[in-house]
Amino acid sequence: MDSQLVATGGIDATAKVWNSRTGKCSMTLQHDGPVYTVAFSPSDALLLSGSLTRAVMLWSTQTGEMLGSLQDHDSRVFCAVFCADGKSILAGTESGSIKLWDAELKTCMLDIIGHQSAVQAVAFLPELDMLVSGFADGSVRLWNRRTGELAKTFACEAGPPARVLALTTR
Repeated sequence: MDSQLVATGGIDATAKVWNSRTGKCSMTLQHDGPVYTVAFSPSDALLLSGSLTRAVMLWSTQTGEMLGSLQDHDSRVFCAVFCADGKSILAGTESGSIKLWDAELKTCMLDIIGHQSAVQAVAFLPELDMLVSGFADGSVRLWNRRTGELAKTFACEAGPPARVLALTTR
């Protein structure tokens, strides 16, 4: 697989896969509304996309075929990522819910509900068996990956939304 792929999602209801060397679009993946998130699997074989449809769609990066979807989100999917092993997907929604999915079986393994603001960013911290989420209220939270229990909250009083996360294990 070509490791020089770039994915974009936009308000035009498409996700696109681009060749970074040529700058050409190699595939356009149609959605039913704006695309809020895109991410490649660790092998680059799959692309996920989240949109207005309240689902995470899984696409082949070789053929552009939709291989399935992770349904049952309660609102728009604003962010989603693959775990480094490619076996799990973490998704966050406009309503504040977080779901951990088995990428192969397409089943929900964990559903964290009850937040007051939109989930703007999600990430895995596999070395500590934790999930990380950033919320529109400015908080960042660490969750136990097995139980969904809140482990820690980093709160920014009247802060801007936590839209992106960068992690290190040092």
